Amino acid sequence: MNPFIQVDGRWYVDVNWRPDRTELPYRISLRQLNNDEVEWLTPCLGEAIIECWARLFRDDDSIEHGAVLPDEID
Repeated sequence: MNPFIQVDGRWYVDVNWRPDRTELPYRISLRQLNNDEVEWLTPCLGEAIIECWARLFRDDDSIEHGAVLPDEID
């Protein structure tokens, strides 16, 4: 579950989200991020996507044919 949600081009945070939350379902409560929060969040998300891509696809073959996933996320 992701604490940030984009709807129709607007970013929101789930104010009830916690990293250790395990019970499902739970009530989602969204608050729209202000401009300063969005400005701070956007580059972080871009960096995270690039990092995940690099860790998932370690070579050209894995990009074309699928990643070989480890048992655990490193």
